[in-house]
Amino acid sequence: MSEIDKQANSLRRQAAKTRRFIALQEDYRVRLRELFAAEGRYYSDAIDSLTNELARATATEHGVASKVAEQEALFRDATAAARAAEEELTTLRRLHAENALARDRAERELHYQSEQLQALGSRLESLRAERMAIGERIKLADSEILRLRQEEERECAESDASRSLLAEAESQWSEKLTAAKDVEERLEAVRASLIQQTVAIERFDELRRQLNLNSDRLNERLKSLEAERHRAERSTIEHRQEAQRFESELRTENDKLKRFSEEKAEVILAAASAREKLKAAEEALRRLREELSAKKNRLETLQELEETKAVYYPQVQRLFAEQKMIGVSPAGVLADHLKVDETAEQAIEALFGPFLQAVIVNSQAESEKAAAWAKEQGIGRVSILALDVKTLSGPKARTVPGTIAALLGASEGLIKKLTEIFPRELNAKFVDTITGTLSGEDGIVVSSSGDVAIAGGLFVAGTVKNEGKNSSLLAFKRELAGLADSVDELGSDVIAAEEELEKSRLALVEQEEKTVDLQSLIIKVERGLVALEIQQKANLQEIERAERHRGIVISEYEQVRAELEQIEDRLALAASGEEEAVVRRLAVESELDEVSRELEAARSRADADAVIVNERRTNAATSEERRRSVAFALRRLSDERADLGNRLSMNENEIDETDENILRLRSSIDEIAGRIASAPDEVVDEEESLGTALAGVAAARTAADAASDELAELNRRAAEAINARSHIEVNKTEAVTELRNINERCQQELNRPLAELVDEVEVPADFDLETSRTSVEDQRRRLEGFGAINMLAVEELAEAEERLDFLTSQRQDIIDSIVSAEEALREIKVRSRARFKEAFEAINANFSEFFSELFGGGKGEMSLLEADDILEAGIEIVAQPPGKRLQNILLLSGGEKAMTAIALVLAIFKYRPSPFCLLDEVDAPLDDANVGRFVSKIAEMAEKTQFIVITHNKRTMEAARALYGVTMEEAGISKIVSVKFD
Repeated sequence: MSEIDKQANSLRRQAAKTRRFIALQEDYRVRLRELFAAEGRYYSDAIDSLTNELARATATEHGVASKVAEQEALFRDATAAARAAEEELTTLRRLHAENALARDRAERELHYQSEQLQALGSRLESLRAERMAIGERIKLADSEILRLRQEEERECAESDASRSLLAEAESQWSEKLTAAKDVEERLEAVRASLIQQTVAIERFDELRRQLNLNSDRLNERLKSLEAERHRAERSTIEHRQEAQRFESELRTENDKLKRFSEEKAEVILAAASAREKLKAAEEALRRLREELSAKKNRLETLQELEETKAVYYPQVQRLFAEQKMIGVSPAGVLADHLKVDETAEQAIEALFGPFLQAVIVNSQAESEKAAAWAKEQGIGRVSILALDVKTLSGPKARTVPGTIAALLGASEGLIKKLTEIFPRELNAKFVDTITGTLSGEDGIVVSSSGDVAIAGGLFVAGTVKNEGKNSSLLAFKRELAGLADSVDELGSDVIAAEEELEKSRLALVEQEEKTVDLQSLIIKVERGLVALEIQQKANLQEIERAERHRGIVISEYEQVRAELEQIEDRLALAASGEEEAVVRRLAVESELDEVSRELEAARSRADADAVIVNERRTNAATSEERRRSVAFALRRLSDERADLGNRLSMNENEIDETDENILRLRSSIDEIAGRIASAPDEVVDEEESLGTALAGVAAARTAADAASDELAELNRRAAEAINARSHIEVNKTEAVTELRNINERCQQELNRPLAELVDEVEVPADFDLETSRTSVEDQRRRLEGFGAINMLAVEELAEAEERLDFLTSQRQDIIDSIVSAEEALREIKVRSRARFKEAFEAINANFSEFFSELFGGGKGEMSLLEADDILEAGIEIVAQPPGKRLQNILLLSGGEKAMTAIALVLAIFKYRPSPFCLLDEVDAPLDDANVGRFVSKIAEMAEKTQFIVITHNKRTMEAARALYGVTMEEAGISKIVSVKFD
């Protein structure tokens, strides 16, 4: 109830805060709609204006480009004519080289075929000699096959005779083995009798060992009882000392509880201070994140322009886009590798102009590929700078102060390359103004505003049209690099602010954890105080229990001494029985020796016959092996004879093929000798045609060079037109990017396209964009400063109030139910006490009866230990066997304890019988007299309960109606055997 009431109060505060937040949010959305609509119209108008300017610049560019295209067509025709002449010359040279190669190949072929002819003659003679040798070997193989067939017939006859002798010897040996087996059976019977006597001796020995173990165990028990008495006395003293210690600890814990409570109040004040610091750190982090977000957006816009190469000439953009197809790997443009100060940017651009967009490649071969591609595509002029790209990342160059080279901030390798290409520009002097700087000396002076003065009277001054944001390539690169550094620096500041925020949060958490820890310690100390009080009370009970235990130990000590005297008498009986079993075992051992000698004689006779059998078996195996060896040799020789026949046939075929090859080679040699004789006339004709082709190539190259010079002038004019158009495209791209960003923010924050918003919202004539942006940002900060807002607080408040009303009615119902449940529990306890008392009295009466019957007298009973509630009282069993005084069951012997436990189990079963009862070796510690009384009582109780007894006692087995045993007739295989006596 209290929790729901607190929750309802909290929701009322949240609902009020939510209503204020919604009102402010609606006003914010209205102002945001006006701002997005005004910005959309502003950037749309700017894009339209830039589109018109771009169309005019494009028209100018196309006019120059058409002239360039015409000149390029003339240049291509001249180049194609020169290339055709060069290709014709190349073809002619290739044909001459092929003819020379063919003549050389013919001479080598003539030499090779002559050597091959000599080798075939030698091979023919060796084949004829081999044919004669194979014929001689075939005759020898035929005679050897005949001899082996005769020897095989002889060995088969000897093998049959050896097998018949072996069968006769094996028959005689089998008769001797049968006689030896009969003697072995007699020996096994005598051994069984010996084992029986040995088992009897071992059984008596085991009985003596068990009695000795019992004697040792009882002696140990005497020692332990003596030690137990001393421990009981020490325990009493220790418990009294514990009582004093508990009183001291109680005083200490009370002091500790007071100290912890004071420390908790101090920690609560520190936590409030840490919470204020955390709030200030969160505000600082929010401001840094807003600044970082604004710079990231600007950086992404510039990076998009850089990635799309939109700030470069169109032909440069296409070169980067198709670099894989061209086969080049540009390392950027020249402006990428210059680090120019802002004050010198206009001076550098005035001197280098379009060359700042020169594409850097790694080798002269790549520059030629790029130049060829630009000519083929007809896209205009492209500046390409070939140098080793590794030099771009080298150390900064050392230059003359005050020169343009000192302002480039480039590597030593790049400065060296640029000095070779632009010697006058790199040595130009940099000044604030060009007024009065030149006095006729040879050189160039450039000012920070981009004005240029060249010795001899040439001045270049004024401003470039359409200058604006990102109109300068160097300014664009500088802003891009600066923004990246600013973003990294702000990122580090944000990380530092986050770390400071985390430290403040950890400090607050630490104070809160200290509060929780102190509260836990206070609770722990309070619980410890309660535990100490309980332990002090229990210690007093332990003192009383230790005194009672000491008396029980002394009584049990006397009983153990009496049991030791009984064990001595049983040891004497076991020794006499063992002596009789030893005499009987000696007689059986004598008979075993006599039968063993007979068995040894029978086995000797069988072994003699076994030697004969083994000898004849060896002879038969040897004869069979000789027969198989002859058969194998015969098969091997037959295979060799067939192989020799095949080799002879192959030899004759090879002789015929060699004769045919010799005739073919002689014809080929005559033909090659004829071609070699006509070679000198062909060489003279080839030299004349080569001279004519060289003259044609020189004329075509002269015409192509003239066309190239005219095309270079037109490309320079086209580059200037492209540069003007590129500035307009950059400005337009920025406007389009800004408009797209505004559209995305509008879609994210208002979930509406910007175009619809521009059409619907009417912007006042005196609307100011900057003022509106400031107002919107203030409202955004106010909204973010609201903190966590529960937008469902109003609905949750209604649900909580409804649930509070419901729980109020339910609480009253529960109180009424508790009253009725307590009444029912009281009634259950009254009935339980009555039933427990009835069952205890009945079982106690049965226990006394069964105790007297099993012990043949005596007295046994159960008593309840003192307790406030009979259901929580303990039960103590007191037994008095015949001839002994009344004592606790712990002081009885093992057999007496077993009999007492059996009496208790039977008493419980008599009060409430069960269909089955399983007793596992409960008669093991009982003597014969007690086993008889135990068996008779089980038989009496078996009328209502079926008893299953696991036992090794013969008297218990004799009283059973059915026996089940487990035997192992074969090693590792168990078998169940059952006997029923009904």
